[in-house]
This record gives sequence, C-alpha cells and structure tokens, in this order.
Amino acid sequence: MASLTTISGKFFNETCNRISSILSYSSLNTYQIKILESIIKKEGKICVWRCGYGKTSVIYMCGLFGKTIVISPLISLMFDQVKDLADRGIIAHRYDSTNTTPLSTIINEIREGSCNLLYTTPESMTSNTSLMMELESLHSEDMLKRFIIDEAHCVSEWGHNFRFSYLNLADNLRKFCISPDGSPPTLLALTGTASRAVLRELLVELNISKGDDEALI
Repeated sequence: MASLTTISGKFFNETCNRISSILSYSSLNTYQIKILESIIKKEGKICVWRCGYGKTSVIYMCGLFGKTIVISPLISLMFDQVKDLADRGIIAHRYDSTNTTPLSTIINEIREGSCNLLYTTPESMTSNTSLMMELESLHSEDMLKRFIIDEAHCVSEWGHNFRFSYLNLADNLRKFCISPDGSPPTLLALTGTASRAVLRELLVELNISKGDDEALI
C-alpha cells in the first residue's frame, strides 16, 4: 500500500509545515511524521518512544486534527501541558479531582469548537458516570476523533507499573464511545517503555491491529 506521503505529498508537506509553525518546531522528526500519517488516516497505533522522541508533540498534533480525549495518570503532567498549550494560544482543559472548571463548561467549549483537547485520568474514565455520559453523547454526534492513552504500559498486568484503573479502560471506551456507524473509537497508545509481553497484551487489550507490527511505532 502506498504511503500517504506518496499519495498526497504536497498536502502532507503543507501539513507538516503548518504543525511545525503552530508548535514552534523547526521540523518534525521521522517518528513524528509516521504518527502524523496514522492520525490523518485515523489508524490506531502504539508508540513506544523513550524520553526526547516527542510524545507530547503527538498529543498536540492530535488536537490540531480534531477533538481528542487524553487519558493520563499524571495530573502534574496534564497541568503542565494544558498551560503550555495556553501559552501557544491553544485551548485545552483537564478534568480530574483537582480542577475547578465545571464539566458542563468544558463540554460546551468542546461542542462549540473552541477546545479540541481534554485531559482526564483513567479513574475518571472508569468511575465518573457524568463524564462518561457526556463523552458518550459527544461521540454519538461523531464529534470525538480519537482517544489517547498515555503511559499505556499501565494497561498490562505484565507491566511493573500496572494500575487497576487501567484494567477496563479500553472496554469502557468501546462500550460508551461508539460512533453512529457502530465503529469503535480510534485509540492511540503512548508509552516510553514496554517489554514484548506488555506490547502483545496492549495489542489485544486495545484491539489495535492485533499481531501487526505496523501497529507499533
């Protein structure tokens, strides 16, 4: 199958330049370009990138291509990224046990199009009924483009950082966030470390191109 860069070289190059300009990057690296292709193609992927490869840029790029929910266990990291995006003139919100912005305000901004990125915790995604109902409503209107699971190695019971709140995360997303045509949400998993056993489990649990090496970047 031909790559997107071959099919639409001019469009892709213009997109790369636009993203670099908005995010103040001199250029995108090879890994960022690969994940950008998958974002545009709406493919699920697992990114195993160590520190410095640009996992944060993946989240930011997704936000530029449509409404995205980011699930992260690190509230301090969410706080820093929301602030960094605000400094760049990009509106993002976080919804967790420490924020003060009402959920209704956040959802209204997502519906109106002023906010494309919502950060929340795996605990909220598995136990906060109000949030899940709002996301279900948004997705039934085909407004949510993708879900990003950060620190995705926590999904795996083989992982040393396994968190119980991650256990049913993918199942909940598939249950509550089905598109009007019946298709499951596009999932993008980010991790800085994962053994082969963990990766195999992630492919199965997240239903991302099972057994397909092309699912890994």
